[in-house]
Amino acid sequence: MTWTFSDTDISTNLAKVRLAIGDVDTNDQIVTDEIVNYYLGLYSNDIVMTAIDVIERAILPKFASDTDRNTAGISATRSQKFRQYMDLLARLRERGSRVSEVYLGGISLSDADAISTNTDLVQPAITRTRDDNDG
Repeated sequence: MTWTFSDTDISTNLAKVRLAIGDVDTNDQIVTDEIVNYYLGLYSNDIVMTAIDVIERAILPKFASDTDRNTAGISATRSQKFRQYMDLLARLRERGSRVSEVYLGGISLSDADAISTNTDLVQPAITRTRDDNDG
């Protein structure tokens, strides 16, 4: 199991997910590279969706199973981390839905072009393009 992050190179999708989930402290590693890369593969390198799933399926269960501790006046409150990740999850979901709303409002021009030129798709008998003009 490996864990890598360098704040001098955040160009990789792995580093971007680590930034999104706050897993950037070498001394407090939360999830392995393998876990992050697995979810990056599931979501075709979508950073927000990967971060959401990593939090939901790897981080929250980890902190939910930890108990709060208080020994000799030193307190380690795991439930605070759980709540912080729940808040982060809500913010990422909101961010992801805003990105989706823009795209779901219609089909992009590049998608329309790709569909109309795809010879494997059944094309409609009658078509009207954005360049057609009634007058």
